[in-house]
Amino acid sequence: MDESMSIIHSGCPLYSCRVCRTKTGWRHQPWCELKELTVPGCTECRYHDIAGGSCVHPAMKKGGAV
Repeated sequence: MDESMSIIHSGCPLYSCRVCRTKTGWRHQPWCELKELTVPGCTECRYHDIAGGSCVHPAMKKGGAV
């Protein structure tokens, strides 16, 4: 895989991989089981609340908007 293609391109600037905790604009860690996923959705984010279906990022709690 081309290294430039392995960079995470999420539509959300608050995205953080639920496995390796890498953020948008960076590459997954080599050991990450989601490293092939370069355009992740909310369900792959560590801040996604599965039960509530919403973002629980600390910035969102303070009234921040994406």
